[in-house]
Parts: sequence; structure tokens; C-alpha cells
Amino acid sequence: MNLTLASDAAVDLHMHTAYSDGRWPAQQLVEYLASEHFDLVAVTDHNRVDKVAEIQALAAEKHLPVLSGVEMSTTWNGKMGDLLCYGFNPESNELMSIVESFTQIQQENMYEIYRNLLRKGYMFSDQEKILAKSGGKLLHPLDNSILLYEHGYAPD
Repeated sequence: MNLTLASDAAVDLHMHTAYSDGRWPAQQLVEYLASEHFDLVAVTDHNRVDKVAEIQALAAEKHLPVLSGVEMSTTWNGKMGDLLCYGFNPESNELMSIVESFTQIQQENMYEIYRNLLRKGYMFSDQEKILAKSGGKLLHPLDNSILLYEHGYAPD
């Protein structure tokens, strides 16, 4: 894609869909951005390179240019952080193996935290209802926090 932008072009290179921590499903976000006449966007869902091609295809139907992007979780000097990556081939890229490795570690950590909470006596009687979208199962790193909050163990 060869794209020339005006100096006053509407551009946003850091936004998320419901595939990570955004509120809107990809289709709804694309429709909104097209209706608002954005000239270029990058959807940088956290650790989700597997949805970039899908989002680009949705956007192409609306003639909305979408630069491939992802917000990668990482560490630097022992501290957690995020790294924005742009312009990769969504069909074939080196980022996929990094994301898969990180996701596996993240899932293992999430379940270890859950097991520790149960060992310490926390009870999640409404887990099935609270996590109904995932069949009552933990899927996302924040699910433990949501369970703690919804069961009154955490104030916010």
C-alpha cells in the first residue's frame, strides 16, 4: 500500500478491540473509524497478531487503511512494559512465536495465581455467572482480579 497523508489527516496508531482490552468488537470499531473518516489507523491489540489480517480485511471493505500493529508485552531490565510494533506481514511474521510463548507463560501464571487464591481460602461461588462468556473458565489475565472484585474481596 502506497499512502500519502495530508498534514491534517485523521490518524490513530494505538487502539484496541475486544480481542484484547478494548470495548468494541473489531467490526464495530472499523465501522466507527470509517464513519468518522479516519485516514489511517493501527489496531494494536495486546499480544494479538492473529487478528490483524481479519481486521485489515474488515477495514478494506470500508476503504479504511489499517497499518499492521500489535502491543507486545515485554520486560526490560527486569521491569514489565509494552512495545508497539508496526508494519509486519500479518500472514507470516516472527512475532507469532513470541506471542505464543508469552501467552503460554501468562496463562500458566494466571492459573497459578488462581490456585494460590483458592489455597488461601478465597471462594468464588459466582464464578460461572461472572465468567459466563468463557463458560466460567479463566481466559484472561484480569479474570482473577474480576473474581476478587465481584466477590467483594477487592474494593476496585
